[in-house]
Amino acid sequence: MIGLLVAAAPHFGGDVLGIWFVLLAVNLFGVDQMAYLALGMLALAVCCFAMARMMRGDHRREA
Repeated sequence: MIGLLVAAAPHFGGDVLGIWFVLLAVNLFGVDQMAYLALGMLALAVCCFAMARMMRGDHRREA
């Protein structure tokens, strides 16, 4: 479902997916021996937020 949102509207879906990865990482930090996986989820969240920002573009630089 979220994948379809990212495919249809990446500027909005990237933020939704990034928030989902952050929430998943918070849950994984509470499980023993899963901190390495939680750090990976946080890295994926950063990538999702970056993708969403790139899809929006920075129109102030173009002027």
